[in-house]
Amino acid sequence: MSRMLYTIRHGAIISKPVAARWAESALDRRWTPLIRDALAWSRNVPPDMNETLAYIRYTCEYGGHMRASVDH
Repeated sequence: MSRMLYTIRHGAIISKPVAARWAESALDRRWTPLIRDALAWSRNVPPDMNETLAYIRYTCEYGGHMRASVDH
């Protein structure tokens, strides 16, 4: 999702680690634990599904707001 947010905002595709660093500095700190967990992903540690779904919703909403601003 961090890569998608970066692409929506900047129109460029970057690596997951670079997008994660950008997201940690540019987005609300609420997402920092989720982003760090994604970078350190392990099959032994299940993701926080509620936060993951919330981040997906946030990304979709952000994309919708960007589209609306382009349409106007």
